[in-house]
Amino acid sequence: MKLSDRSIIRIHQNLRRRWTAGVLFFFICITLQAQTIKLKTTRTTVRNLITAIQQQTGMSVDYRQHTLDLNRTVNLGSKTLPLETLLKEIIQGSDLQYVINDRHILITQKPKPTARKQEPATQSVTGTVTDEEGSPLAGALIRSRRSNAIAVADASGNFTINLPEGPTELQASYLGMDPQTVLWNGEKSLNIILNNSAISLDNVVITGYQEIDKRKLSSSISTMKMDDLMTPSATSLDQMLQGRVAGMVVMNASSTPGVAPKIRIRGSSSITGNREPVWVVDGIILDEPVAISTEELNSIDNVNFVGNAISGINPSDIERIDILKDVSATAIYGVKAANGVIVVTTRKGKQGKPQVTYTGSMSLTTRPNYGELNLMNSKDRVELSEEMVDRGLQFNTYLPTSMAYEGELQKLWNKSIDYDTFRQNVRQLKELNTDWMKMLYRNAFTHQHNVSVSGAGDRMDYYLSLGYLNQQGASRYENLERITGMLKVNVQLTDNLSAGLKISTNNSEANYPHSSVSVLDYAYRTSRAIPAYNTDGSLFYYDNYKTEFASLPFNIFNELNNTGKDINTRGTLINVHLDWKPLKWLKLSSLAGLSFSNTEQENWADEQSFYIARYRLTPYGRQAADQERFHQTSVIPVGGELQRETSGNHRYTWRNSADFSYPIGDHLLFASVGTEINSLKYNGYRSTRFGYMPFRGKKFADIDILAYDAYAAAVQKNVDVITDNTVNTLSAYGTFSYSYLNRYIANFNIRTDGSNRFG
Repeated sequence: MKLSDRSIIRIHQNLRRRWTAGVLFFFICITLQAQTIKLKTTRTTVRNLITAIQQQTGMSVDYRQHTLDLNRTVNLGSKTLPLETLLKEIIQGSDLQYVINDRHILITQKPKPTARKQEPATQSVTGTVTDEEGSPLAGALIRSRRSNAIAVADASGNFTINLPEGPTELQASYLGMDPQTVLWNGEKSLNIILNNSAISLDNVVITGYQEIDKRKLSSSISTMKMDDLMTPSATSLDQMLQGRVAGMVVMNASSTPGVAPKIRIRGSSSITGNREPVWVVDGIILDEPVAISTEELNSIDNVNFVGNAISGINPSDIERIDILKDVSATAIYGVKAANGVIVVTTRKGKQGKPQVTYTGSMSLTTRPNYGELNLMNSKDRVELSEEMVDRGLQFNTYLPTSMAYEGELQKLWNKSIDYDTFRQNVRQLKELNTDWMKMLYRNAFTHQHNVSVSGAGDRMDYYLSLGYLNQQGASRYENLERITGMLKVNVQLTDNLSAGLKISTNNSEANYPHSSVSVLDYAYRTSRAIPAYNTDGSLFYYDNYKTEFASLPFNIFNELNNTGKDINTRGTLINVHLDWKPLKWLKLSSLAGLSFSNTEQENWADEQSFYIARYRLTPYGRQAADQERFHQTSVIPVGGELQRETSGNHRYTWRNSADFSYPIGDHLLFASVGTEINSLKYNGYRSTRFGYMPFRGKKFADIDILAYDAYAAAVQKNVDVITDNTVNTLSAYGTFSYSYLNRYIANFNIRTDGSNRFG
C-alpha cells in the first residue's frame, strides 16, 4: 500500500488504535514473527512478496511512496520462508528498516548517519506513558523534535529512546488523547501523562443500533457524559436531565420519592397519544413497568408513583447518554419514537488491574414551615371569625363545625358554657398555633451507596456493581428503598470475533399515604386553631362528615395510621451480543435481549379510618340505631377495603445487523441494515375487596351478601380485571450515509414493521 508523506501521521494513529495491552501484545508479536510464508516460486518481485505477506498473515504492510522498488526481482532459496527472512529480502540493499507491531508492518527509512566527527553523544532515556488515572497507554508514540528518534510504549506503557545531549522537546501522542510536549533536560527517566481528548466523545454517537462518527451525521443528537450529569440530590437519571439538554423539558410534578417526572423532547405533539420518549439501554428498548393509559401518563396533575422505564437503572452504572431529537435520528426506531429517543450506554471495565470503586452521597431536604408561607396563625384565624360574627356575616357555602372558635360559639349560644369560659377557651385557641407542617413533615434524609469492581485483561473486560438507595420523603409517611445490581462482561474470542453478556436487576419498595389523603393539602389549608391532640395526649377528633346515622369524626393522624399505599417493583434485564468482523469494512452483529418486571400495588384502608367510615356510614365501634336502614345503605358494613393490582411485562428482542463502512478516496459510504424480532407481553390482575382487616392477620370478614343491599351492589360493580396483552413485531431497517471530504453529508433511513396489532 502506497502512502504519501502527509499520511504518515494517520499510519501512526492507525497503529496506536489497534495496539492492545498486556500479554496479548507481547504474545501476538512473537507469534507473528515466527510465521512462515508459502510462495508459488523462488523467483518473484518485491510487489508479490508484499501481497503474499498480507494475504497469508492478515497483516498490513505500510511504507512511504518512492522508498521501495516494487518491480525488483528477488531470488529465494526456498518456497517456504519465515516472515522475517522475506522482510529482510524486501529491504535488502536499501536504507530501510521494518517494525512489526500487532497486525501491522511499518517500513521506514533508517536515521541518516552523520559524520563521526560531528555525531553528538546520545543518552538512553527511559520513561512511562499513562493516562490521567495512571493506566498504561500501550502503543503510545514518543517522538524527538530535535532528532529522528522514535519510540513506542510497550504493554506496560514503558519506553526507551536515545536522545542527543542538550535540551530536547519530546512529543507523546495516543489515539483519543491530547498530544503532550515535554522538555527533556538530561533526566534519566520521564513520566508522561496524557489527558483524554475533549472532542473524542463528541465525535462518536450511539443510536442504539449503531456507533457512528458524529461528523458524518446530519441529525440532531445531543451527547452527554454521565459524570457531567451526576447530581447527588437526584436519585434517577430522568431527574438529573432537568435543565441540562437544550430543547428537552423535564417536569417534576412532585418531590415524592420514586415519582417519575414528565419528559418532553419534541413538545406536546399528541392530544390523546403517548408523549413520553423511548428509553433504550445498551441497544434494548425498555418498557413501562405497568400498562398505564396515555391519559394518566400524560396528565400533569396525575402522579405516577410506579415510576417509568428507567427508574430501576442505577445512575452510577451509566457512562453516557445520547438524545435523538429529530425525525432523521429517530426514524430507525419507527413510529414509536415520534417523541424522541434517549439512548443509555452503561459502563464497562477499563484496561488494568481490578479497581474497586465506592461512591456515596447524602442529602437533607428541609421540611416546609409556616415562616416561608403567607398563612394565618391561630390568632389571625380566630380574629377573622370574631369579625365575621361582629359584622353579622353568615356561612353560605358550608355550616360551621363544632370545633375551634365556631364550636365554642355554638356552645355559648346553646348555654353549654358561660361567657367567662367562652372567653378563656377563645384565648387558648389564639395561643394554640398547631404546627401541622412540623407534625406531618420532617427534614428528609436520603443516602445512597454504590460499590463497583471493574477491570480488563488481555481478552476480557468486566464490570460488577451493587447499589443501595434509601430515600425519605418530606412527608413522614413516604419512604423509598431500592437495591440495584449489574454484571457486564465482554470477551474477545478471536482477533475478529467478540461477545458480551450483561445482567442487571433492581428491587424497590415504596410506601405512601392512601390515595384519599393529601398531606400537603391538609397541612396547608387546615386552621392552626385546631388541635391535633387533647390535653391528655389522645387524638383530637372533630366532626367532618354527617350521614343519616351520625356525624363522622376525623383526625389526620388516625387516618394516616390506618390507611396506606405500598408499591413493590422488581425487574431484570439480560443482554447477549456477538460481533464478527471478517473484513475491515464489514461488521456482522447479533443481539438478543430478555427483560421482565413485576409490580405489586396495594391501596388499603382499615375499618378504623374515616375513609371506611364514610362507606360504613357510622363511626368506628358504633352501631346504627336503624339496623334495617343500615343493611340497605351501608357499602362496607364490616372491615375495610383492599385495592390490589399486580402487573408484569416480558419482552424478548433478537436483532441481526450488518454494518458497511467503505472509504473511496475523499468519499465515505456507510450502511447498516438489519432485521429485528421482538415480543412484548403485559399481564396483570386488579381487584377491589371489602371487609379487609390488615391488623387481624390480613384477613377478610365474612359478610353475608344477601343481608346488605348496598354491599352486594358494590361487589357486583367492582369486578376483578385481568390483563393479558401480547404485541409481536417483525421489523427490517436500514440506514445509509454518504460523506464527501467530511463536509458534505447525506443520511437516509428506512424501516418497515409488521405487527399483530394490524391483524
